[in-house]
Amino acid sequence: GKDTGGINPNMVFRWHFSHAKNYDWTLFTDFGIGLLAGFDDVPNGGTSFNFLPRIGFGYTRAFDPTGGPDSTGPRWMVGVRWHHISNARIEGDERNPARDSLLFYVGITLPL
Repeated sequence: GKDTGGINPNMVFRWHFSHAKNYDWTLFTDFGIGLLAGFDDVPNGGTSFNFLPRIGFGYTRAFDPTGGPDSTGPRWMVGVRWHHISNARIEGDERNPARDSLLFYVGITLPL
């Protein structure tokens, strides 16, 4: 189908379950939920309103590994997530062409 746009507020909760003693690196798992208000039906044959649950895991590494646990500097972050898009059958099974995807990402986290 054609391209479209939308508004997508979401929340992701992250738990860093393992780390180096000096917090040079961490391993984490995350999960979350989002809402998608599309300008058109997403995906085709669906509805313009969808839910976006997700779950995944990843790795962070400090730019400055000597910073220790009080370091507030930026960090590299890489991860993978299972990402789902569905309207939860709000208009029946026939209007719910759900999609599942793997999402790979790389980024930089900045402290507030």
